[in-house]
Amino acid sequence: MAAAERTDIVDVPLKKLYQAICDYDNYPKFVTGASNVKLLSREGSSSRVQFDVEMMKRVEYVLKIKEEIDPEGRSARVSWTLDSSKFFKISNGLWELKALGPDKTQVLYKLELEFEIPVPGFVLKKLVASALPKTIQEFSDRARSL
Repeated sequence: MAAAERTDIVDVPLKKLYQAICDYDNYPKFVTGASNVKLLSREGSSSRVQFDVEMMKRVEYVLKIKEEIDPEGRSARVSWTLDSSKFFKISNGLWELKALGPDKTQVLYKLELEFEIPVPGFVLKKLVASALPKTIQEFSDRARSL
């Protein structure tokens, strides 16, 4: 299993970044490799979302996602666990957002992955670690456009 985390400060209001993170159906418009993303169900703050992405090859999987934002919009958290996949054994992660002002947000992004097929540890760690800055940038850019 590979795990990585990254903390950044972005010039985006927390609520807009949270909105971009929770807008699953539009991921194909701004997330590299996402060809189809579909909200399967939503109950309160919990969702099941199906992803079809290109990662070395086409991969389909379903995540259980929990969305939380405080009423004042000072902090938010979106966390996920793997629901089903033929490609991943583990796909867990989270976004933790903390407002640092009206137009600035501290972002913590964590990701844990393990594939069903053998992948050398150094390859997996590099893949996970290199994905984090790009992901934060894509979501920040999307939030600025909202």
